[in-house]
Amino acid sequence: MERRSSTSQVSSGKATTSIDFSHQVQIGAGSRNFTSSLTIQAGRSNKVTDTLLKSISQGWSDRGFGDYTLPGDNYPDWLNFKSEGLSVWFKVPQVRNRSLKGMILCIVYLSPEENTASVYPVSVLIKDYTKSNIELYKRDAATTLEDEKWHKIINDLMPGNEVEVKVEFFARQLNVKETVIYLVYGEDVGNRKCIEY
Repeated sequence: MERRSSTSQVSSGKATTSIDFSHQVQIGAGSRNFTSSLTIQAGRSNKVTDTLLKSISQGWSDRGFGDYTLPGDNYPDWLNFKSEGLSVWFKVPQVRNRSLKGMILCIVYLSPEENTASVYPVSVLIKDYTKSNIELYKRDAATTLEDEKWHKIINDLMPGNEVEVKVEFFARQLNVKETVIYLVYGEDVGNRKCIEY
């Protein structure tokens, strides 16, 4: 038994896109739990983010019941950091001739079969220990966008910064299996060579 749904909201003319994929796959015969996921994207949408989001979605549909595969690193386009539970700690890497363009957060959790209630509201807390800075991003629904706030968060993450990203669900208690952060990189515009005629 497999249930997949996805919602997508793209902001035209703005830098940030937010896309959610919710997947549920039943675990084992007669089991009452489903493995589910929530995916949140922040930053500029481009071919790299589109490819990564497609790969995340296919990891659910291609593996069958009770199993999933999330993509690993694809240097220099994206790097991932993962942890069991609700938070991930990482040091922002320096990627030569690239700059951080976005972040994709994927939360994998167990959900009881009879409980199909929304996971919203959800908040994402980003602690930058290097700058002693804390940002809170709250979402009340799958279509909520806060473009300027996410753009600022992405721009403030500099190479070498020690960062923790923590997710909180307010609607219900979830058994979170894994949280994965993907840092998405793009070519530095300042490093492009100009051709003079």
